[in-house]
Amino acid sequence: MEYDYKTGIIKHDFSDNAVTDSENHLKVIVTDNAGNSTTFEATFFRKI
Repeated sequence: MEYDYKTGIIKHDFSDNAVTDSENHLKVIVTDNAGNSTTFEATFFRKI
């Protein structure tokens, strides 16, 4: 994954085929320099 500081967007290139067209789970944990963290979780389906 790549984070674009300018836009605040996280991107991922799905060309590695690690994601299937069935149910997929995403979990992103972000931690700042002070040790604070937050977690985002989502379920998604990829159309191929």
